[in-house]
Amino acid sequence: MILSRRAAWFLLFLLAWNAYVWAIFVKNVYPDHHLDGFFVVHAVIGGVTVALSGIAAGIGVRALRAHRHRPGGAPRPDSSTAHPGGP
Repeated sequence: MILSRRAAWFLLFLLAWNAYVWAIFVKNVYPDHHLDGFFVVHAVIGGVTVALSGIAAGIGVRALRAHRHRPGGAPRPDSSTAHPGGP
């Protein structure tokens, strides 16, 4: 599968956004909810969200590296989409 540069950058932005949102959430909520059920549940949800977006960002980094190593940054044609008679 070929991932475009735009999609790869979006995956990196997704990690940054989720990390920012959950860090602000913890900063704002922790003083009022010291490890009660509400805080623990939301901390787990935030941790899972940031971890999954971290995995997605890893995929984005791999895609950007693949584009960087191609001449002109063009993605390699996938064998399933290549035309048998040529381009």
